[in-house]
Amino acid sequence: MSEAVPYGPLTIAVCVRYTQDVDEIKADPVTGAPVLANASACINDFDQHGIEAALRLRDVHGGRAVGISLVPRRPPENVVLQGLAMGLDDLHLITGEAADSADALATAMALAEVVRRLGAVDLVIASDTSVDAYRGEVGPRLAEALDLPCVTYATALELAGDCLRVERALESVVQTVETPLPALVTVGSETNDPRMPTLRHIRQARTKPVVELSLDDLGEALAAVVGSGERIGALGVQAPPNERRRVVIDGETPEATARALLDHLLEDATVKL
Repeated sequence: MSEAVPYGPLTIAVCVRYTQDVDEIKADPVTGAPVLANASACINDFDQHGIEAALRLRDVHGGRAVGISLVPRRPPENVVLQGLAMGLDDLHLITGEAADSADALATAMALAEVVRRLGAVDLVIASDTSVDAYRGEVGPRLAEALDLPCVTYATALELAGDCLRVERALESVVQTVETPLPALVTVGSETNDPRMPTLRHIRQARTKPVVELSLDDLGEALAAVVGSGERIGALGVQAPPNERRRVVIDGETPEATARALLDHLLEDATVKL
């Protein structure tokens, strides 16, 4: 894409979802259900790309990048500081136990109220999806709630005058589109490589504001919507059976071992020559 045209300063709201670290999730050997008890909290992988996209625009055009999140309770402090250490200027958390069962519609409505309270927001960035639900609903629903144009699956974005120019990776083509600001865009793992915070940035994160609002602060009507439960829910999640065969291949020499391994794979029809 061409060099960005100076524009700003910007106020960018970034949606941040806190999930369990998928690399630490194991499956119950009997039921196949995921065991979440020992998995630590972290920022949704895709939202880290959203934070990075916001920071790159802010670094060029000035302004601030604000994280917004709906959570049942405040995440662990090291996780709260993660986005701030990456470079977010401040973080707004909406807390309430009802958020634990909030679906994408309720989440979008709650986040929309926070965006409105931020004042004039030039751009809202959400991730294409999340590693836990993997539905990709919140971004488009949030755009609808805020009455903003929505551009999804962005792989690159820049400001051109008073418009946002976005490259989108579709199935067989790369599409370039423009939309006036304010707007909402969703990003994913192909958009960028999130930065690693330095020790200095980690220390600075502790001085940045974290604004915590309860669901009740957003009004009884919205709190009721969030607390009404999921309208679309997963009936169950199970890992497929994965039994190791524990076959040991022996041979007197490396060549004999390789030959025995190949014979076994051919006999088992694992490979064909």
